[in-house]
Amino acid sequence: MYQIRPETWTLRSLIAKSTFFKSFYMYLNMQVERDIFISTRIKNIPGGLILMDAGCGSQRYRELCAHLQYRGQDFGAYVVDDKAVIGSSGVGGTSGYVYGDLYYKGDIWNIQESDGALDVILCTEVFEHIPFPIETINEFSRLLKIGGELILTAPSNCLRHMDPYFYYSGFSDRWY
Repeated sequence: MYQIRPETWTLRSLIAKSTFFKSFYMYLNMQVERDIFISTRIKNIPGGLILMDAGCGSQRYRELCAHLQYRGQDFGAYVVDDKAVIGSSGVGGTSGYVYGDLYYKGDIWNIQESDGALDVILCTEVFEHIPFPIETINEFSRLLKIGGELILTAPSNCLRHMDPYFYYSGFSDRWY
């Protein structure tokens, strides 16, 4: 059996060297759970439907949407280190956040599209960055066709990140 010395007890070393810690890490890592949930939902969407990935950023789930008409939406102007503004083309700075191609660019609570134009809206881990979450839900309702589907995830608690675009540290099931 492999011995782990206390001086090497870092999360990375424990995960790399132990099946138990790999399993435990997977259990605690909500990103893994979220990826499984999202990929399962996307795979079950009938081909050819229009999916808007709201607040898509780097478009983490785009490759899962090859059977759909994928439309990325984001405001596309996250500032990194008070210098680098990365646009949808990925230019403007040497480091920081890189967006995928954006079909809709602008505020998530005011998307320039006709009523009932979308079959599915995917919005993952974005709501803590929205100053107007109620207006955003209303906008999603306006954009979805009758019988459309909203696939939404948001943190129930989280640490501050992506400043200055951080407004909430989580949403409870009672909020929804």
